[in-house]
Amino acid sequence: MRDVGSSALSGSRFNCAKQLTDRVFIRLDAGLCGFGTLLGQGGSFDAQMLAEAIGLKVDYRLPHGVAASVGLDPSTSATLCTRDAVVRGFVPTPRQVGFDLFRSWQF
Repeated sequence: MRDVGSSALSGSRFNCAKQLTDRVFIRLDAGLCGFGTLLGQGGSFDAQMLAEAIGLKVDYRLPHGVAASVGLDPSTSATLCTRDAVVRGFVPTPRQVGFDLFRSWQF
């Protein structure tokens, strides 16, 4: 019963989003298992693991139906709150940075 806090929050994520202007939208999410270690007996808070588990995405709407999106997603080990993310069925990935352009058409 010593890891109740960390196991209950393992794999859980907190997500919040806000529209800043009529063209800019931002999303922040973080893994909660870093906080779960505080709830377990003898657990220690790992600030570096928490910082690595944060993801951020910014969307910007351009004229003429074009939108741009930039995102930063955490690594597999940060998402699963383990230094060695060798879990059956998961391929360990580093922190991911992405950029997307979208175009929508209306007929």
